[in-house]
Amino acid sequence: PKASQPLEALVALPAPPCSKNSNDGPRLFLRYPCIRAAHLRAAMNGSLCAISTSMADLSGFPAYTWAGAGSRDVWETVRSITDLCAESGGLLWRATPSQGTLAPFTVCASRSCDPILQARHIAARDFRFEKSWEFVLEELSDWRVLRLDVVIPGMAKAGTTWLARQLGRHGVSVRGFSSDFHGEENPLDAQEGAFWPSRRHVERWNRACGSNASLITVKQPRYLEAIWSMQVLAFLRAKVVILVRSPAELCYSLYLDAFKSPHNLDPKPSLKVCMLQPECSCRFKAPNVAGRDWLQKFSLATCRASFAVARLRALAEATLPPERVLVVHTRQLSERLAHVAAWLGLRRHARIGPPENTAMRNHRGDPEFLEQNDLCSEANSQVLSMLREAFAADEGAIAGWLTWWDPDLVTQADVCKK
Repeated sequence: PKASQPLEALVALPAPPCSKNSNDGPRLFLRYPCIRAAHLRAAMNGSLCAISTSMADLSGFPAYTWAGAGSRDVWETVRSITDLCAESGGLLWRATPSQGTLAPFTVCASRSCDPILQARHIAARDFRFEKSWEFVLEELSDWRVLRLDVVIPGMAKAGTTWLARQLGRHGVSVRGFSSDFHGEENPLDAQEGAFWPSRRHVERWNRACGSNASLITVKQPRYLEAIWSMQVLAFLRAKVVILVRSPAELCYSLYLDAFKSPHNLDPKPSLKVCMLQPECSCRFKAPNVAGRDWLQKFSLATCRASFAVARLRALAEATLPPERVLVVHTRQLSERLAHVAAWLGLRRHARIGPPENTAMRNHRGDPEFLEQNDLCSEANSQVLSMLREAFAADEGAIAGWLTWWDPDLVTQADVCKK
């Protein structure tokens, strides 16, 4: 029907073919969507699709997080809206206005009604609303329905890959090493910032994980740095294994990793230049792509932002329930693997070799570069002193955060003390 037709005229039309759900995409409704004529008649006479006070009260909450939404009370509200809407026989939807400046919001609508009517009713509360606006609606699910048992959220370059592979040898299903067609290899990424994931996303993830009884595990070092990600992990009550490492050592590894490619077009910058200057860079040739190159940069500021252990600890302790968290130092990994497996309820299994410094391994073909840029050499003593000073507070934050405190780590955590 044409958009200009009055609502009364649409009631007399035969109902267009409807698909209430499919695996190909979300439920989408525009101004005159796939609505049954009976629903329209009911909406007009106030019977079947009348907007109840309880469902209206549960509608209108922001669909995505906002700056300052770090309180646990926000997620208690999310929990209450989810449970009360289900108890009242409703479904939750995310309504996104296609015009104007209204942010996406949630709608609790009766299962027997198309939610566009409720969305327009809720949007009309805002003085900016105009009757000509159209909406896109997507049915929502609950993060607690997502299959996710164990998460390794970081720190980056602290042994997360090694631990994930060890857990895989214990029969755990590990995700997070590649991207699938939908870009949803990591379960939170495609719904970033959402208080509720779409039903399509949850069903796709759970279907991809299969029906086996093994633990579903994800390795994603970015999660440890994002308050929303940590809040979601707490909300769905996943077990979390956090790996920590000396920030000075992490920064050195980041430097080695930045310039690991053998296809450099410029001389690789020295450790001293990169650490004592605001920024350093090197151009590299893109392998297998003629005429393509890229500029790789490194700065101490990046290290400070990525490896601020004190900040990461404060974030984790403010969001995650302590009984669901293990914190393990990289140098404890091999020794404490059996304890980690037991905490997760896994049987013992043969382990692969001890954790390896992959950043240094990537430079084995260039021993001269490693020798000249050895952080522990006399030539780079100024750099080592500067890193120790820059990360003194973060080194101190590690000791009190570990699940298994090891007095030897007080001296062994330094990259130059074996």
